Amino acid sequence: FSRVYIPLQEQTTERKWLNALTQGKSYITNGPFLEFEVDGRKSGDTLAMSAGKTVQIQGRGIGRQDFRSIELIVNGKVVHTVPSQPSGGHFVAEMDFLLSLSKSGWIALRIPQEQSNNELGRPVFAHTSPVYIQIADEKIFRPEVARVLITEMEESLKKIKSQGTFSNTRERGDVLQVYKQGIQILKKQLADS
Repeated sequence: FSRVYIPLQEQTTERKWLNALTQGKSYITNGPFLEFEVDGRKSGDTLAMSAGKTVQIQGRGIGRQDFRSIELIVNGKVVHTVPSQPSGGHFVAEMDFLLSLSKSGWIALRIPQEQSNNELGRPVFAHTSPVYIQIADEKIFRPEVARVLITEMEESLKKIKSQGTFSNTRERGDVLQVYKQGIQILKKQLADS
């Protein structure tokens, strides 16, 4: 199983938790914890800047099992990897470096899947929501990525319809609707771009 974590600095209420989730201030994991900042911005934030600016990347993974490494992802590509090290009965990987950016997009931190297994024998993974980079008026939307996402969501929709198990038809309909809305939004953005 996996969990969505939302780091909050104050006492959590259901409303605050849901607001943070909606804003992308979260990460998903099935074990290790992640900490991540780009120039002091956290997951879900947008950093407006000029092209060629250098930003401070700070990332940390910590877990009971050796997750092997953390990776910095920029617009879907791995740009920096740091191996994990044993530390006081657990494993830690930390990165702290400067990165020059030339175009709008997104940056995220992850523990790549299938490097090691957790206590349940499942591949360990973790992935933050992104920090968005907005350079001048350059759009973040990438049509080629949207097409891939649409295909993946359509395949997931078919799999959910044929293999999904739900408590009731309403729950099933709610999940299917999320996918249908996502596909519709991306198709509209493609048409508008």
